[in-house]
Amino acid sequence: LLHFARLKQWYQRRVRGLKCSAIRHLLNKIDGPNRSLHYEIVPYVTEVQNALHRAKTYIERIERKECSLPNTPLPCDPEPWVFQGGFGAELMRILPPEAFRTNETVLKRPVENPSAATCVYFVRPYCATDKDDLYRICLLNSDNGQDGSHLFPQHPDIIGDRGVGPYLEFAPDLAYVLTDDEGVCGYVLGVVNSQSFYEDVYKNWLPRMCAKYSAPSTDKAQWDSTDEVSNGFHNPPKVIIPECLRGPYPSHIKFNLLPRAQGKGMGGSLITCVLESLKRNGSRGVHLDISPDDIRYLNFYTSLGFSEITMPSPPLNQVFLGKAFCDEDEPIES
Repeated sequence: LLHFARLKQWYQRRVRGLKCSAIRHLLNKIDGPNRSLHYEIVPYVTEVQNALHRAKTYIERIERKECSLPNTPLPCDPEPWVFQGGFGAELMRILPPEAFRTNETVLKRPVENPSAATCVYFVRPYCATDKDDLYRICLLNSDNGQDGSHLFPQHPDIIGDRGVGPYLEFAPDLAYVLTDDEGVCGYVLGVVNSQSFYEDVYKNWLPRMCAKYSAPSTDKAQWDSTDEVSNGFHNPPKVIIPECLRGPYPSHIKFNLLPRAQGKGMGGSLITCVLESLKRNGSRGVHLDISPDDIRYLNFYTSLGFSEITMPSPPLNQVFLGKAFCDEDEPIES
């Protein structure tokens, strides 16, 4: 009863309102010509916004009845609040202990980036209520990084069913999301064993998609974007992970950010979370593939410790990058 009374108390605080938007508006107001005053006030106001966003995130999880998440630690260590002062530390003392034991609040600090001073970003584990947001992000970046809604007017979920759904179905514990004041703005997905994952997709996912989406006509000239994706469900190519990946880099990840979250320095935080989770689950290493023309992402992944993998039969317009978690001769801890 005491537990539910505390939850009700926090929900009432949510109803009364945590003025994150007002704080963001204040930050915009003080961004004026007096730069000396600006640099003195911004750190304090940003810390206020940061603390309120933490409380808001916790209360929203109460509303979604997610107050009993698995007691597994985030890969990023929580920050030492006991050694910090100020408004943020005071709010952390008010939040109930279960908020930290069950990861109901996120544990990543926002990026320290002057251009992102009016926005606070958090990385947290995926939960089932995030599914629609992840599908939406997948759709909004489906046209070569641009909004692809016009390509799938009748079936907007089909691109998410292809690129996101299997990961949420078979490996939800290895999914993390990035949030800001507007909601979920990015995600990273991972699987420990890529070959087993694709076998699950063939056996348990594709039949459901074939029942959901009808097969396209045999006349490819009449196909639209939906037909092309649907054909991939009905006539999928057989995916066999080559030995050069299966041995040292058996895992793989997928990563996506909305434009408003790009260039803010949070991509590395997202990927670090899933890499640590994969390592903790016994993976020897992880791989991914990108276009050789995408210099920005090549440099980004290189900065995270990825390097190009020499493939026996290099695919066209595709570069495979890998990151090993341990030496090849080092046994994996069970």
